[in-house]
Amino acid sequence: MPGLAGSFNAAQSIAEASARIFALTSSRDVGTRGPRRSLLALADSLGIEVDSNAVNAIVGWQIAEALNTDWREGRDYVDYQVTLYGMNTLLWAASANLAMLAAARTVSSNAALEQALRAMPWFLPARSKQEAVDRLCDLSGVDRYELGPGGKEYISTFPAVAARFAPHLMGTRRTKHQWAEALADEF
Repeated sequence: MPGLAGSFNAAQSIAEASARIFALTSSRDVGTRGPRRSLLALADSLGIEVDSNAVNAIVGWQIAEALNTDWREGRDYVDYQVTLYGMNTLLWAASANLAMLAAARTVSSNAALEQALRAMPWFLPARSKQEAVDRLCDLSGVDRYELGPGGKEYISTFPAVAARFAPHLMGTRRTKHQWAEALADEF
């Protein structure tokens, strides 16, 4: 498990690795024995299509391949079963993938975005554009307003956020899209 060897805290049992994978994917552990459901939950959260009828070793290999991680017989799996080392390999690779997503400016797919958001359980995405604008108004300390014609937010929303959280962005004329980009880059 290169790269995280010093900072990765390996699971001490397959049950612990499964529980941590369930936590990483924000999936519910249904209490089954063995790693099968946690492997499938991991694949699902990563948006990886795996053969759900395949043995655990094959499912693990499919996940490892998608995460660009080495997967070796005798180390990561024996016969049809994933070993503790293999579970830790997948846990490490999924954690590294999540860290990479968190640092990325953009994500490649909705599945990647959903995985990144699941890793931040305190963040609840707005259910509507109006709710998102209301939250921005609340954050910036300005009065809420109804969206304009066609569901458009007012340009003043973004400078209000900048004035409160990134005042160095003020003083430059920007379009709504330029404001959104500047704020996204800032945060």
